[in-house]
Amino acid sequence: MSWFGGSRMHVDTPVIKRLCSLRKGTEVLLFVRFEGESYTCLGRIKPNFWSFNSVPISCVWTLLDHEALSGTPYFKRVLALPHKGKSKQKN
Repeated sequence: MSWFGGSRMHVDTPVIKRLCSLRKGTEVLLFVRFEGESYTCLGRIKPNFWSFNSVPISCVWTLLDHEALSGTPYFKRVLALPHKGKSKQKN
């Protein structure tokens, strides 16, 4: 799963510093929501790769609870969303 920071985030932004300095064993939880709905927890994530040279800054995360969530209707709904940067097929 990819995450892109806001346009003003950089390596010295407090939230990026915190995320990059997580200690082993620290759990990060992913909360998502559809517009107009409440947040839902999609479980634990851990960073795999940071791209500090991109604008905006980005991170690829591993969703640790993928198997437990894969059969739930909400998770299936999230997976059905179009991926950013994915090209549209022409008919």
